Amino acid sequence: MEGQTMQQNPSKGKGTSNGKVRKKQKTSAHGGKSVFNRGMAIKQMSPKNVEQKLRSIGLQTMTGEVPAGKFGVLFPGLPTYEPTNAAIKAVAQIMREQSETKATDSPIPLAFAFFGQFIDHDLTLEPVSRFDDRLDPMALTNFRTAALDLDSIYGANPDVARHLYDTYGFGTKPGREHRLPFRLLTEKDEISIDLQRNRQGTAVIGDPRNDENLFISQLHRRIVGFHNEVVKCLEKEHEGNPLDNKTLYEEARKLVTLHYHWIIIHEFLPFIIGKKLTWDILENGRKFYHYEKNSERPFIPVEFGGAAYRFGHTLIRAKYNINDNVQGLDLFEAPFFGVCPLDDCEGRLGVHKKYNLDWSYFLEFGKTGDNVQFCRAIDSSVALPLFDLPFIDASQDAPVSLPERNMRRARTLMIPSGQQVAKAMGIPPLSNKELGVDGINGLHDEAPLWFYILKESELQTGGKHLGRTGGRIVGEVLLGIIEATQNMYFSSDIDRMAWRPKFGENGNFTLKDLVTFKCADHIV
Repeated sequence: MEGQTMQQNPSKGKGTSNGKVRKKQKTSAHGGKSVFNRGMAIKQMSPKNVEQKLRSIGLQTMTGEVPAGKFGVLFPGLPTYEPTNAAIKAVAQIMREQSETKATDSPIPLAFAFFGQFIDHDLTLEPVSRFDDRLDPMALTNFRTAALDLDSIYGANPDVARHLYDTYGFGTKPGREHRLPFRLLTEKDEISIDLQRNRQGTAVIGDPRNDENLFISQLHRRIVGFHNEVVKCLEKEHEGNPLDNKTLYEEARKLVTLHYHWIIIHEFLPFIIGKKLTWDILENGRKFYHYEKNSERPFIPVEFGGAAYRFGHTLIRAKYNINDNVQGLDLFEAPFFGVCPLDDCEGRLGVHKKYNLDWSYFLEFGKTGDNVQFCRAIDSSVALPLFDLPFIDASQDAPVSLPERNMRRARTLMIPSGQQVAKAMGIPPLSNKELGVDGINGLHDEAPLWFYILKESELQTGGKHLGRTGGRIVGEVLLGIIEATQNMYFSSDIDRMAWRPKFGENGNFTLKDLVTFKCADHIV
């Protein structure tokens, strides 16, 4: 809802201590012994072997482009939680949504489910670990920058990631862009808003995961388009005294990144964690996420990346209205990685224009407000399609259930239980009886942090937004990383307290403004 946006600016987060390396990994008093064996083998791989491992699954490291980030822990003294596979499976079965009705909706417009996924891809990539490993989070490499710097859009810069940029311009011959490009590469067909693709249909983008479903791929394309429109505005603004290519690119990227941050702070977080908690963190600083003592570069806590931020999976619906003509589409019938599962893209390598999103079905536009679809509630129920992922080979990479995969991955990352984390935060923990899982053997009277956070949201807010534990983890990490990103990239020329959007209306800029932005409509 548009009334959710916040008009205040962030104040600098406070704190002096960083999460330190766990000197000795402990297990839950009720859990089994932690073993590293295969996990140790992975984390001790040479850079060359890690690179080969990534290539074998279709990914490449960012080596030579942007510095890799790090994972870490928020609560280094807590024991690892070790539920059994059978217990995890039983919890997952409880989470199966039986039917999708308006009663299961949240007040969050549906586009924010995929905006949240975009944020996740901007922050983290760890594709090497396996479900039965036990990996020290401090030893893991994050193959993204652990900054909200849009490196999934830009790569490092046009010199390093030249394939992401338009080096030809709009003429019949290469123009000034050929030496140093400043526009991002887009599909030439103006009717389609598909991503630029190679001859095999693979998207030419900074992170292949941003083509894993129709919705995030078109959001990625809109952010690319926003950059190019900002370039037009800067060219128009400096028409009498043109900026050189490097300055034009850097100024456009800075503006796009700051507007992206504004949306996260003033629209996304108020929806996801609530206005009250968002403002409390902005005003009073961070209590638990402190990266500053040992490094100016932030880390990704596994309690965030492996549990709390996975709240987004409960936002996903089973069916979608795409535009006026494509209605009631099943989640896994929508195009992904340039392929159309219904074989209805007329042989095109990529997404047919029939699947172009009508954003009035995903965001509130006022006059067409009746079209908008909303996210599912942030609760302990998950849409049925996510229990049978079609792109997972059960014989080689079981389980196919996303809830099971989430909870087993948390065990791989040696994440504490929900109750342990709540206690460490000074929040009275919910019992397994209150969570509705007290009869499950193998949980050891505790619950997986991911499930705990979702059930907490259901019990404390009715699924409108995250509860006390999950909300503070998500809010502190995102706001802390925004602060760190701005310090690293813009510290010399940005006053975060005074900054206001250059675009948008009435000093505000929303996701709706981003996906519809045209420089021609903006008065320079």
